[in-house]
Amino acid sequence: MVRTRVAALAGVLALAAGLTAGLGAATTASAAAASTTAATSAELQNFAANVETLGETRFPDTFAGAALTSAGVVIVYSTNTRDAALSSAMAKLNTGNYPLGYIAARFSYSKLDALNSALAAAQAELQKDGVELFMSEPNAATGAVDVTLLRPTSADFARLNSSGVISPAPGRLTTANYSRAASAVISSIAGSGYAVEPAWQSQPATTTTPNSSDSAAGRFNGTAPFSGGDYIKGSNGLNCTGGFSVEGSKSHNPFMLTAGHCGRTTWSTPAQVMGRTSSLYWRNPARDDFQTIRVGSARGNVNGNTAEYSVVGQVVPARGSLLTLDGSITGEVHGIKVLSNNATIYNIKGPGGVKFTASHLVTAAGPCTGGDSGGPMYVRVPAPLQVRAVGTIVAYYGVPSGGFACAGERIGYELSASNTSLILDARVVR
Repeated sequence: MVRTRVAALAGVLALAAGLTAGLGAATTASAAAASTTAATSAELQNFAANVETLGETRFPDTFAGAALTSAGVVIVYSTNTRDAALSSAMAKLNTGNYPLGYIAARFSYSKLDALNSALAAAQAELQKDGVELFMSEPNAATGAVDVTLLRPTSADFARLNSSGVISPAPGRLTTANYSRAASAVISSIAGSGYAVEPAWQSQPATTTTPNSSDSAAGRFNGTAPFSGGDYIKGSNGLNCTGGFSVEGSKSHNPFMLTAGHCGRTTWSTPAQVMGRTSSLYWRNPARDDFQTIRVGSARGNVNGNTAEYSVVGQVVPARGSLLTLDGSITGEVHGIKVLSNNATIYNIKGPGGVKFTASHLVTAAGPCTGGDSGGPMYVRVPAPLQVRAVGTIVAYYGVPSGGFACAGERIGYELSASNTSLILDARVVR
C-alpha cells in the first residue's frame, strides 16, 4: 500500500452564516522565462483551467490532472504520453503559446476519482475499525489518493486494536504507529492506491452559524432579479450567501444556489423575501452540500464588493492556479491558490451538531468564514467584469502554515444533480 504525504490540518468548519515524459522536458526554456506576473495573469489562469476541464471531460481515462507551477508552466499528467488526440486537443487550446509540459502518470482521472469515491463509500466500515477520516484528495503527481485522518480517540484505539488487520500486533498500538495501522485497515477495506499521512488532523470538523449584522447597501440589500453573492437570511435563523443563478432545464424556472447545510427554509435579503428552498441536496449518497431556492426572478451575475460580474460559463481550475472567493461576509478575495480540485472532506459538523461528508470539492488557500456558505467561487476571465463559475462555498479548515483554506462544491456536479443550467451573460430569467 502506498503511504502518504498530507500535512496535518488544524480544523474544518462548515460555513453557515509532441509529448515528453519528464519534468525536465516540461520546464522548457520558454518556461524558465515565465515571470511572476505572467504566472498570475487572467489569461494563463483561464488556460490552465481550460486544460483541466478539457482533460476531465474528454480524456478521463488517460488524462490524470493539470497543475500550474509558480514559473507559469502548465503541467499535464497523463497515463499515455503518446496520446496524439490529447496532445492535439491541448495544442488547440494553447492559443497564447504558454509553456506546456507532460509528465507520465500512474492513474487516470477516472481511476483516481473511483478510488476516492470507494474510500468515501467505506467511511462507515472504517469508523467501525477505529479509522476516522478527515480529508481525501486525488493526487495526479503521486498517482495516489492522499488521505488525512482525524486525531484518534481512546475508542478508536480500542476498535483498531480489535480489527484483526493491524500491524503492529494487537495491544502494541501507539500514537506513533497509529497511522501505519490505519493504513493497513484502509488497504484491507478499500484496496490499494491510498497514501495515508503519518500525522493527523487535530480538531474535528465544526460549524459556525453567525447572526451577522445587516447592512443597508450593495450585496447586503439585494432585490429582484437576484444575483449571486448576496447576503441571505433564512427563517431558520441561519445566514448564508447566494451562489449562482440557475434555471431549470425543463421548467426554465429561476433558482438561486446556496449551501445545503444552511437548511430548508424561506430565504430573504435584508430588502425583501427571495423564496423557499425548492430542493435540498445534503447528506445524500452523492455527498452533495447545496440547495436550490425558487425565486421570482434571477440574473446571470454575481455581486462582488463594489461591482457586479457577468457569469459567462463554468470551469474546473487546475492545481496551483488562482481563483476568487466571494462570500458575503469575508467579501471578494482574489488570487487564491487552488490546492485540490476533487477533494472529499469527512465528518464536517453541521448546524445542530449534525456530521456530514462533502465530495467533489475545490479547496483553495484563502479565507472564508461563517455566513460565506453557498457563496460563489469563480475564475475571472480577461474580459472586464466577467467570470466563470467554479463552485459554491461549503467549508473552511486550518492549514499548518497558519490561516485557513476554503472548500466549495464543484458547480458541474450541482448542475447535473439539480437538472439546472447556469444563467449566463447577465440575462434575467423570470
